[in-house]
Amino acid sequence: MRRITSLLGTLLLHLVQHHTFFTMTTAFLFRRPLLLSKSAGTTIVARRTAAGFSSRSSSSNSSSSRVATNAAVSTMFSSPLVTAQEVKEALAKSPDSIRCVDASWHLGGDRNAIEEFKEGHLPGAVFFDIDKIADAGVPLPHMIPSVDVFSTKASELGLSSNDTIVVYTKKGSFSAPRCWWTFRAFGHERVHVLNGGFPAWESAGGSVERGEVTPVSTRPSSGLVQTSGNAWMLRSKGFQGRLNAAMLRTWRQVLSQSEKGKEAAGQVVDARSLARFKAEAPEPRAGVAGGHVPGSACLPFTKVLADGDVNSFRSPEEIRKAFEDAGVDVDSPLPITTTCGSGVTAAVLTLALELAGRKAELSPVYDGSWSEWGSRADLPKSVGADP
Repeated sequence: MRRITSLLGTLLLHLVQHHTFFTMTTAFLFRRPLLLSKSAGTTIVARRTAAGFSSRSSSSNSSSSRVATNAAVSTMFSSPLVTAQEVKEALAKSPDSIRCVDASWHLGGDRNAIEEFKEGHLPGAVFFDIDKIADAGVPLPHMIPSVDVFSTKASELGLSSNDTIVVYTKKGSFSAPRCWWTFRAFGHERVHVLNGGFPAWESAGGSVERGEVTPVSTRPSSGLVQTSGNAWMLRSKGFQGRLNAAMLRTWRQVLSQSEKGKEAAGQVVDARSLARFKAEAPEPRAGVAGGHVPGSACLPFTKVLADGDVNSFRSPEEIRKAFEDAGVDVDSPLPITTTCGSGVTAAVLTLALELAGRKAELSPVYDGSWSEWGSRADLPKSVGADP
């Protein structure tokens, strides 16, 4: 009897798969949960909204149009940096075409990024906490997590590997490039930073949503599952990352680069202030010595940003000049490793280098940065200005 029941279940599954092949395939491609009524064959898909997902009737024609929309958005966003107007136009064409992510972060406890997110955010945005989406097994701040952890966390935010993601921050926050770099490090190419951040969005007349957001997970799963409502559901695969090791460096790699010298192994560039670089100003974290990696150059991250605006980047020409003034050859075939206090503003330099025409894989971030290097007595340190 058990075997007969199993065979009947398998037969039913094949019948459902055959009857709904096209609609299931469409839903799978677009990461949307698909409910299939066993009695009428009605297709119900979940549509992303500001508060998560809502259901609506759909067809293969509307799903096909979403393919074209997503392709058009990817073509429109040809640069890792996008304007508020570009995002507005993309959202106007199809609210489902892109996902907005607030990655605001502040060093110190005087501001609360998640509370500021609730006070106002882009349509349908979710909040990306760089301190929580991190490796909890190390004492260093917001270190990049494992592939599995990141994939799960991104899926829980309602994000998918097929999404075009726009990252932004609130006024005074400079962490959007860190979020951008993290997605790139996990193999996601369609990720962009909103130049000017939330202030630019408001200035452009973009609509603002308020309140708490509860994302609907796209946690990886596959195949048909039967729901309590007597329906079959095809779940998406959510976000599935793959580590691009070229995007990051470990302390061992940086030590090797420092010992071999920039002519042989490439330049290390520090995004901290010159005073911290020279050990003339204290480090903000306890137990961290002053100084810098021997042989590294200093280019404070604010040099590649607009005056008085940490949300906006300078032009590619101005960025190139800033690196040249710091003694860094943007066109070098050797890696340019970026570092800072904890891997946040280093990503600002990595993004700036890509804007200046250099591939991000040639400008990896030293993830541990000075929080790791400066806290280890066994690693060499220089103070003052290198000769």
